[in-house]
Amino acid sequence: MQCLACRADNKMLLMDVLRDDTIKVPVIEHQIYMCSACRHVARRLVFRRLLRPLHHSQPLQPPLSPCAPERLGARGQKG
Repeated sequence: MQCLACRADNKMLLMDVLRDDTIKVPVIEHQIYMCSACRHVARRLVFRRLLRPLHHSQPLQPPLSPCAPERLGARGQKG
C-alpha cells in the first residue's frame, strides 16, 4: 500500500482495526495505518463479507445425465 503523503510504496503498517458494533454482524472496519518512512497516519474504511458455512436442509444430489441408466430404463420400457 502506498503512503498518500510521501508516496513511499509498501511502507504502510497496520496499527489498529476498529470494528463497527452498531449492527449485529460486524462488516465495517476502520483500519489505521502508519507510514514507517514519514509517520503519516491514514484511516481506511473496509467492508468485510460474512464467511458463513454453507449448510443445506437436504443433502445435495448430482443431476442425472441424459445417458444415466435410470433414465434409459424409464424411457426404454414399453407397456
